Amino acid sequence: HTQEASAVAFFKDSRRIITASEDKTLRIWDVEKRALEGGPFEEPTDGHTHWVLSLCFSPDGKRLASGSLDRKVIIW
Repeated sequence: HTQEASAVAFFKDSRRIITASEDKTLRIWDVEKRALEGGPFEEPTDGHTHWVLSLCFSPDGKRLASGSLDRKVIIW
């Protein structure tokens, strides 16, 4: 991230995490390798236009919701 991380959540497999940031992006990280695995996911095509402050996985781990100061909740 280019700014502070504001939220983090583990994937169901516990091998990856997803982070949200004030830079308006989401990123996926490999926990063991401590390496970026995916992202950044951001505007203009598929993301938030303001700081992302919250993340939550669905109970089955197949969907992710992110909330932002742009007043949007995106289901990924």
